[in-house]
Amino acid sequence: MSSSGIKTQLGYPRLHRHGECDYQLVFNKLAGVVEREYKVRSLKPGESEFYTVRGTVTRSEAGKVIANQAFYTSNQTPRSRPNDPVPPRFNAGKPLGSGNISGSSSCTAPGGWVTPGDACDQVYASISPASVPVGSISGLIWWDKNRDGIKDSDQPLIANSTVTLLKAGSDEPISTQVTNARGEYTFDGVETGEYQVAFNAGENPQPDKSWAFTLAKSACVRDRSCAGEDTSRTPTLTVSEKSLNVGNVNAGLVTFDAALKVLKGASVNKQSANKADLSQNAVVKAADKVWQSIIVENTGDEPIGNLKLVDAVESGAGADWQNVSGNECTLDAGTTQSDEKNTSVQFTDETVLAPGASIACHVPLLVGEDEHKDTITVTGTSTRTNTPLSDSSTMWVRLRPEDVPTPMITAEKGVLDKGVFTTNIPLEQAKPTTVTFKVTNSGNEDLESVDLSDTTTVGRDSVQSISCEWPAGEGSLKVGQSLTCTGTLTMSAGSKHSDTVYAVGVGVKSHKNTSDEASFSTYSNVVFPDSGRGGVIGLTIMGMILLSVGALSVRRRK
Repeated sequence: MSSSGIKTQLGYPRLHRHGECDYQLVFNKLAGVVEREYKVRSLKPGESEFYTVRGTVTRSEAGKVIANQAFYTSNQTPRSRPNDPVPPRFNAGKPLGSGNISGSSSCTAPGGWVTPGDACDQVYASISPASVPVGSISGLIWWDKNRDGIKDSDQPLIANSTVTLLKAGSDEPISTQVTNARGEYTFDGVETGEYQVAFNAGENPQPDKSWAFTLAKSACVRDRSCAGEDTSRTPTLTVSEKSLNVGNVNAGLVTFDAALKVLKGASVNKQSANKADLSQNAVVKAADKVWQSIIVENTGDEPIGNLKLVDAVESGAGADWQNVSGNECTLDAGTTQSDEKNTSVQFTDETVLAPGASIACHVPLLVGEDEHKDTITVTGTSTRTNTPLSDSSTMWVRLRPEDVPTPMITAEKGVLDKGVFTTNIPLEQAKPTTVTFKVTNSGNEDLESVDLSDTTTVGRDSVQSISCEWPAGEGSLKVGQSLTCTGTLTMSAGSKHSDTVYAVGVGVKSHKNTSDEASFSTYSNVVFPDSGRGGVIGLTIMGMILLSVGALSVRRRK
């Protein structure tokens, strides 16, 4: 061959070359095999050379048959022209070690190949399992009811659990198995190397609960769990020539009932963490110091972290979260005020609530005229199963009725007789008579913007020269204080008189309006003599005159 080369078709893609020859690797899609082309030196007539092509397979494939097929090309056996036939196919039915291609012992194919001698052979071979050792990894999964990491004889096995084989430190699965009815699994044909096994719950014996695996108590030994704490993975497992079969890679499945409870209530005049001291519907006095206490409890069976609470105020003033107290109540750098009513509070990352443990936070509360109502919502996450948890509690706090800021003003008017206001009494004509107004703050909060007015409703005579004495400054009346005003009324002969005093004010705390009025009536004590028809007419005329209405306003100076 003046110019020659050898092509090999390798029937198993994992084969690779060992030797000194340069080659080109081509994947022949049509033939479905890997082609490797070796460039060799030219041979003179009569010369020959032998080439050894070696291949390797993974140990997991031990025992499978591989095939090698070689053919050569040269100027005399061209295979480089565009329309040459495809390479001969493998003869899958040939026994191991036999040569030649079925039906074409000389590699002759349609199209006129030039075939001096035997130009094409194929060789089958198998890799003995004994010569290429592989190992296994096996174990079982059981329901570890007491969570001690030890398999007891009365604890049931878990079927249909998915078990995944991974390269150590990798998330890429190599193989998966499903536990049988006895909770067992086995990975066969495992090459030497380092691995991890990851577990899944499968047939959870308590599907309404969260699940995890028992924390590793020891290495992977008989009747012990070697599942990891956070990932449900084993430690690194080593399959080696000296230790091919790694057993007792077990996992104890445990179930959890994660639960969170929050209680919010008010305590009066003391900070309290005792549930018995808290009221969710409290009635307090105006002078009471009120604290709201939030008690967060872990009522489940696994630790809870990532604790956060949101205080949503529906009515009344919000809590003073800047002055929170409680030995166990450790918050992060501050609170987040989303708006005037809603406050978000985050506990520190180090705060983990163990099963049966609780946290108590005490926050001052300002109780105003309106009832206070708010809802605390606490969220968290269980640390073993990553179960999200949440609970809420609502609290009402209101002042007792007598302490609710209620503005009230009371008006009185008349002629004082031994401290008693009298009305509908006769007054001597043409004689000035003192008429007294009295306006009292009869509510439970101070009043401001106090005004009063006096209006004559009957008669032509009106109260004159009105003067007032303000006990707490003009326009103000404290609780229980009274404003006293006096004026003079001079009655005309045979006249009648009625007037009304109006009083208004505004509560200092409640900002609510209050008002009252008081009326006073009188008449002249003069009796006209009977003068017949003319007298009657005169009285009628006088009565018409008395129907004239006058008004007088008395207001505080602005």
